[in-house]
Amino acid sequence: MSPEALFRSLQADVLGLDRSDEVALQGGGTARRRRVYLDTTATALMPRLVWRGVEAYLEAAAANSHTAAHRAGRSTTLAIEEARAAVGRLVGATPGEHVVVFTGNGATGAINFLARALFPPELRLPARRCPEG
Repeated sequence: MSPEALFRSLQADVLGLDRSDEVALQGGGTARRRRVYLDTTATALMPRLVWRGVEAYLEAAAANSHTAAHRAGRSTTLAIEEARAAVGRLVGATPGEHVVVFTGNGATGAINFLARALFPPELRLPARRCPEG
């Protein structure tokens, strides 16, 4: 499959890209336009395959992870660990050498997590005060 055909196939499978809405025009009035979504750093539109996976999880488990007290919690923990392993394989991580971390709070949270790991508060030097002047 050519790169263009692959792109078109993926594009056709993304939920919401086929939507059109009334938008305001610069010169006044409105017109119907196809949806353009540019805020993927916050929330990405997802392919139907991903939605079907989320839907299957919500129907079967939908519980807090890392609890062994009930089947739904064990299923959620297993799903997270399987996702972590799949992401590791995707990026070529070596088990035992690399770790995949899900932060749950976006890119800023991931960067802050990394900063705390590399520069823990107990290792930071006290802030120096600039002389008055």
